[in-house]
Amino acid sequence: MSLYKENRYLDFFKNKTIWIVVGIIIVIAVLGYLTTLINWSEFLQKDNINLKFKDSPLILSEKENTLLEITLKNNTENDLDNLEVKIKSVENSFIIYCPDSKDIHPSKVIIPKVAKGNKRIVTCDVRYDSSKDFFEGTYSFDVDYYIQDLVYSKRITLAVKR
Repeated sequence: MSLYKENRYLDFFKNKTIWIVVGIIIVIAVLGYLTTLINWSEFLQKDNINLKFKDSPLILSEKENTLLEITLKNNTENDLDNLEVKIKSVENSFIIYCPDSKDIHPSKVIIPKVAKGNKRIVTCDVRYDSSKDFFEGTYSFDVDYYIQDLVYSKRITLAVKR
């Protein structure tokens, strides 16, 4: 027997395994909270746009233009009205013309209606601007599309050779 009263709580706080277990529980709780903040529907949703050039690389000695094919898929739960698609050249070295364009801008297309689960294909003519300096290399294009008041953007690159 000892003259002094033992402090059992002091032994509890000196135990390293208890602190490791408490630390692991706190880390798991924080990670669990952070995963609830992530919008998982955007990650699990399949890509709703597909872009491809008919001729890539574009060889200017053979052809002056190529076609950009844009496939839009409605993978939402609703039918979409007035689906808007805009195509722009990042370097402003190309002229873009979409035959389906009914707007002032020839690179902007509005699709009146796309039912749930369906897709639409928009084809645009991409031609280099002969009034500007032109070099071999890669050129980027941004395609912006609007689905249910959300703006999505995707970039595609075209290789150009003389």
